[in-house]
Amino acid sequence: MNNIINKISDKITIKADLTELDRVRSFIQNASLSLGFDAITSNLIALAVEEACTNLFKHSYNFDKSKEVSITLSADSKGLEILIEDDGPSFDPTALLPIDAEKIHKNLKKGGLGLFLISKVMDKIYYFPKDNTNIRNRLILFKNFV
Repeated sequence: MNNIINKISDKITIKADLTELDRVRSFIQNASLSLGFDAITSNLIALAVEEACTNLFKHSYNFDKSKEVSITLSADSKGLEILIEDDGPSFDPTALLPIDAEKIHKNLKKGGLGLFLISKVMDKIYYFPKDNTNIRNRLILFKNFV
């Protein structure tokens, strides 16, 4: 990962529309590959971000395609930070961690593994709800360079 000299940053804004997930995947994969992550890790990072966006679309925005989500990538010598911002109702996904995938599987619950996947792929997860300091909800996913 020695190709990073200075901090870099890039951003996209998407509509809360499942058709936008291809754009998100390309954005994340291209950036992570260019930073030196291997193809498998890049794919997993993209999948984690897709899961986070899908959860926002469904649970926060009720698939209202007029709503927007911003995704900002930042990287430095330590790793890749992905900031996902939304204007929906605040919900702290980190409050559900750790997730017992075995229990979900035994109960045959459809879905519910997105946050589990995100927590297994990413090295750090932070959430900051909108308040007087933050005008938007902020989910930060961080992946270390090995």
